[in-house]
Formats: sequence, structure tokens, C-alpha cells
Amino acid sequence: MLKPKLSEAKLRKLEWTRVRQKAWREKPDHMEAIRVRATNAAAAKKQRRVQNLIAALSTLPAAMTTDELRDAVTKSNYRGKFHSMTNRLRRHGLMTYDAAAGVWVNHCVPEREQS
Repeated sequence: MLKPKLSEAKLRKLEWTRVRQKAWREKPDHMEAIRVRATNAAAAKKQRRVQNLIAALSTLPAAMTTDELRDAVTKSNYRGKFHSMTNRLRRHGLMTYDAAAGVWVNHCVPEREQS
């Protein structure tokens, strides 16, 4: 039976997979320490991104229409879709949409400005 010819990139990927599998078998404590460091670094990066978003939102008004929010997102050079950003704002509890008033309520504005 003929073996399929794999590209160099796939062969390298398979080789590194075998190296990691062997390392997990032979040095599980070392590999676990690497995994924990990587997880902590990713969590810190995610937290920094949320803090940067909070800092940017704190400069915006306490209430904005959808068009005003869309303009603010566009001016911030956000490369994703507007709907994706609004989902992110909702998920983190940074903004909510008040359907009765038809505005986005910004929860990152300092208390003295919301009054």
C-alpha cells in the first residue's frame, strides 16, 4: 500500500505533535507548568483587553443611540463587525440597550456624569 505524500509543513506538525506527546508522558510536571504559565498569560492578556475597552468606553457619553455607537466604534478602528462588538459589550456588562428609550446605556461612565 502506498503512503500518501505529506507536505513538509504537515510532517513538521506531526513531528512536533510526537515530541509534545512524548514530553507529556516523560515529564508531565514540566508540561503542566508550561500549560499553567500559558493559561495565566492568556488570562492576563484577556483582562488587559477588557480594561482597555473600559477605559475607551469611559470617554463616551452615558447614553448613545445605535448610530452614535456605530460611529464611535468605527472611529476606534475596530476591525470586527459592529454586531460582534455589541455582543462583547453586553457579555461583559459594559453596555446595555434600553429598548424603551432607544439608547445604549454606558455602564463605564463615572457616577458623577450619569446623574
